[in-house]
Amino acid sequence: MKKIISCMLVIVLVGTMFAACGKQEVNDQNKAQVEVVDVPEANENAETESEIVTTDATVPSAEELELAVKSREAYEKFLKGEELLYFDKITVLADPDVQERRYGIFANAGGLTLDEFVKNYCGGMGEQWDTDYKPTDTLYSFIDCGADEIPELALELTGGMLWESEYTDIFVIKYIDDKLQLCYQDNAGYRSYCGLNKYGYAYRGGSNSAFSHSVEYHVVDAAGDEHFVYNVEFTYGISSVYSPEADYEMYSKALDAGIEDDVQVNIYNLNYDEEAFLKDDFDYNEYANSCLYTFFRVDEEGFKVDDTSIYEADSPYMTMWKSTKLPFYTDEEINEELWEKKALFGVTEKIENGADIDDWKSIK
Repeated sequence: MKKIISCMLVIVLVGTMFAACGKQEVNDQNKAQVEVVDVPEANENAETESEIVTTDATVPSAEELELAVKSREAYEKFLKGEELLYFDKITVLADPDVQERRYGIFANAGGLTLDEFVKNYCGGMGEQWDTDYKPTDTLYSFIDCGADEIPELALELTGGMLWESEYTDIFVIKYIDDKLQLCYQDNAGYRSYCGLNKYGYAYRGGSNSAFSHSVEYHVVDAAGDEHFVYNVEFTYGISSVYSPEADYEMYSKALDAGIEDDVQVNIYNLNYDEEAFLKDDFDYNEYANSCLYTFFRVDEEGFKVDDTSIYEADSPYMTMWKSTKLPFYTDEEINEELWEKKALFGVTEKIENGADIDDWKSIK
């Protein structure tokens, strides 16, 4: 077994350690997460907490410690305007109808300083919406994508106004092969929101209509690669669910079945493809049948009611659902599908349930 490096040495070299925080609370109107809690069986021979902390698997190697130090130094230089940021891993604000922006506003850019990056990005946003975009502050925080103790730099632009609404812009930057690379970008404002936790798990959500709300989850892994994880749409009332079979007759079918608007339908999409949606031959029926659906009754305040009678074969709810010819999944089945997808990108409960960044600091 490798010799264990003392905690004091690790702290001095790394400069900061990241710890998982409590699970963030969510509700159906806001950031939605599926909570899965594994209860391990008692084992008298299990390692104690101190033993677990000192196993080889949790002690950074000398190479990892060196990379952590180099990464932190590069981020601090960038914040001071002494290091450049590159864009090989990402393109943002692409517009296929405009030649010079077809591959994103940073596609042809060399390295940019922090000031140049903010100026270029805000200028691109202004072009996108035909208005000036001038955030009032730039914030930063060090995070730990993949929970591997090698830091990444998160940036947040605040105070910028678009459509008479304050927008938030979030970025993740990683030190890769001796260069700083932009790995993730998102923004939100009008009827929408976005966020990022301390382990690179990101979300964006907003209102689709008076009867629908959706949240999309992404993760930036330890290598700095962004992955779409899943999207969940909350539709309030079975009658507002699109069905390839029932077409637009769902409302009348709901009335015929005697169903009131006391049901929320959750629609999970694990195979979102934005480019496919933009194609003229996109098959919405095929897409609808690829989603995972579940529904449940809610009270007047929108909270879930534990009523299993609605799932009985002869209930008006199940009768109504069967008429849609859409698949139906239990909560357990959806949880299993979601965790299989998350596992593909190394998303653990620690990464998913880490608290949102709460230590933003102003660069000013």
